[in-house]
Amino acid sequence: MPPPSNLTDDTQMDEPHSGRLLVATTVLSDPNFRRSVVLIVEHEAAQGTLGVILNRPTEIPVGQVLEPWMDLATSPSVVFSGGPVAPNSALALALVPGTDEPVGWHPLDEGAPAMARLGLVDLDAPPGLLADAIARLRVYAGYAGWAAGQLQAEIDQGAWYVLPGEPADAFAADPVRLWQSVLRRQGGELAYVATYPDDPSQNLAAAAPPRKLFAVSSTEVLPEQDTKIHEDLRPDTSHGDHERFKHLVIKDKLVDSMVTGTPLRALCGKVWVPSHDPNRYPPCPTCMEIAERLPKGDDRDGDGES
Repeated sequence: MPPPSNLTDDTQMDEPHSGRLLVATTVLSDPNFRRSVVLIVEHEAAQGTLGVILNRPTEIPVGQVLEPWMDLATSPSVVFSGGPVAPNSALALALVPGTDEPVGWHPLDEGAPAMARLGLVDLDAPPGLLADAIARLRVYAGYAGWAAGQLQAEIDQGAWYVLPGEPADAFAADPVRLWQSVLRRQGGELAYVATYPDDPSQNLAAAAPPRKLFAVSSTEVLPEQDTKIHEDLRPDTSHGDHERFKHLVIKDKLVDSMVTGTPLRALCGKVWVPSHDPNRYPPCPTCMEIAERLPKGDDRDGDGES
């Protein structure tokens, strides 16, 4: 079996654009975004980024808040929590087959070709104008927002995978499993990340004495949004002097990184420059949990930990 592809391959770590997905890595701890899958609906480098979380269904029926639209809503026909910004406002995504652009529907700006028929709905428009054109529709309360440069900083810190989206992602019948589904279909190491347990501390407790887990700090904050990531995420170019754990990486990427100083991405999502003294720190529990699920013979190197 060939070794898993590197997490930083262009096919798996794309640039953020409208129509692409932001998939939370295992080190993103803020409850608003933990294991979230965010569809980018607008992205301007100079202005910022807007998106909606696709996998946070509420128990509120669409008919309770937007009765005229309830017959068009895709099952589960409940309102989804789109993000922590403006939670009292509503927006909707709809899939419109064909080539026409019906009144009240706007395709995602410069979206990926596969997402070209996914767009935003004007909820003030009469539903009858769109009823014959819409194949699927989902309603969200609130959205996620990043100021200019903020999202890229979080990506660089290892908080997000940027991955291609599929129209069906916005209307998943089992949205609670969407995080695992999107990662699994990428193959390689991301498919292994999808198997990471929701509560890794239970597995750790069974295998070894309790360990201290990651501390938490905050990134830059938009109004009404506080995206918390693990303190251990931040890249360290001092060859490990400020690291807390040694991390697991692909062996063939290790030597080049230690020679050139190029940052690597570990199994856990951490971005850092490997240390020349891997025995200085305890192993990263997240990396160890993921590594245990890799097929035997995968090209991992203990010296690749720092």
